[in-house]
Amino acid sequence: MEKIWKLIRESGITPNQLYLLHSYSKKKRTEGINESLERKNLVMLKYVGDTNLVSPKGKVLLIAANDLFTKTVSAKKPVTDDSFVANLTTYNQLFPKIRFAKTKKLARCSMNNLTPAMVWFLANNDYNWETILKATVIYINEKQKVNWDYCRTSQYFIRKQTDGKHWQSELSDYCMMVMDGTGSQESHTFKEKVF
Repeated sequence: MEKIWKLIRESGITPNQLYLLHSYSKKKRTEGINESLERKNLVMLKYVGDTNLVSPKGKVLLIAANDLFTKTVSAKKPVTDDSFVANLTTYNQLFPKIRFAKTKKLARCSMNNLTPAMVWFLANNDYNWETILKATVIYINEKQKVNWDYCRTSQYFIRKQTDGKHWQSELSDYCMMVMDGTGSQESHTFKEKVF
């Protein structure tokens, strides 16, 4: 709860103004606040424009606020499903049983490290296990062709903390490629023609 108050203080708005900003982003009516009074500060601070459209600055604030709530909910999501363990084991076994030459890290991580990472991934993304496994196969095939250069471990492929607060997921990018049809198991090598 302290984090949301800190975010509100640092952004220079009130809780009512955050509520109004959220309402504008969802195109919903507000209740229980003086909208015209709260709107003035949002316009002055450039969180919204004159036509009540949320500005890019306002969208960044809403994403930051949403992340605070999402992390709280996803951290408490229990995993008791037997299919989760079976699918996570299958996922981990797609990675080779090797130690990467450059980093000296094992490609396969322990299930104790993978479980919280995958719980986070499933709570924050809408991909099913079939898509996750297809995306992983594409990634593994690509990295094998380049002798495992810059290959992430099975845990870091799911998520890696970038700056202490945010997570980066390469698995999410590969899942999106599978869903868009842009990812394939074929190599796409570009050759330069010299005339």
